[in-house]
Amino acid sequence: MRSAIELGLGLFLLWMASVALAFGLTKFNFVRRRPRAPEFLPDASWRIRTDRGAMRVRFLGSTEKGYEISAPLSDGAHVPLRPGDQVYVEAPCAGGAILFRTYIIGRNLESHSLLLQPADETHVQNRREEVRLPYEDEYVKVNGEPSLLLNLSPGGAKLRTQASVAAGDWVTVDLPDQASQYACVLEVLPDTLNGRPANGVRLIFSDPR
Repeated sequence: MRSAIELGLGLFLLWMASVALAFGLTKFNFVRRRPRAPEFLPDASWRIRTDRGAMRVRFLGSTEKGYEISAPLSDGAHVPLRPGDQVYVEAPCAGGAILFRTYIIGRNLESHSLLLQPADETHVQNRREEVRLPYEDEYVKVNGEPSLLLNLSPGGAKLRTQASVAAGDWVTVDLPDQASQYACVLEVLPDTLNGRPANGVRLIFSDPR
């Protein structure tokens, strides 16, 4: 009788150990595979798309609840997006652009800012891997200011410019033999142009060619 009890107790303890091991492995895999939170540029302009069209907003910051953005504007008026509306986002990042789909989960009635649900899955469009064509003595304009084009790819460009810009700004670039491009500034470093202080700038285009 005693041996039967000991055998039953041993089997029970073995079963408990297997359950604990399975739980531990499941939790480990969940933590290990949990997607890394995207790293957004502070105070950057985002491009969003809804069933009302494409709009631009300003990224205000992240909280545990989600991503806060400024109210989208169209012709100077607030676009009345509501909680539950689906949103497609293109947010600039150091490597190119972060693309994801999400939903509006909140709205501030005073500031008209919106809260987006944290992204379950994001895709980084890395435009650094694109073929870049080098240029010499090719002058263009950034926000109307003289700029020297250093290299150009379908998704972005590197140049020296006398325009006053900061990372996260959206600018207009007049390229040779092309229509004006709207682009987001990724990086700004001190530089010189024609012996005068200037900015060395990397940017991505809003509509890659």
